Amino acid sequence: MGEISMPVMWLGIILLIIAAELMRYMFGYDSRLGIRWCVPVLGLVPSCVLLPLYFDRAEYFSRANEEMAADYVSGLDKYATIWMFALVTVLCLAASFISERISEKILKIEG
Repeated sequence: MGEISMPVMWLGIILLIIAAELMRYMFGYDSRLGIRWCVPVLGLVPSCVLLPLYFDRAEYFSRANEEMAADYVSGLDKYATIWMFALVTVLCLAASFISERISEKILKIEG
């Protein structure tokens, strides 16, 4: 869908990467706390692909109609709510937090 030209998506990706890097810098690059805070933020980056669905709906559906079946695109519309955005965000944060902790256990990193 021409993701390269979707500024909402790229703005979200860039801002999250900068925020994660600032967290690592503030907590210290060798700090466990820095990693524990930045991993969930970086876990949100893949969900930025969906930002246009929530915040630039007209453009998203216009592009989707060019490449996908109309019934599939109309089905996407029911997921384009602020509540679904909140749910996706919370699930991404939770999955990132859990995966970071599991990685600590597997690698036997003491905090």
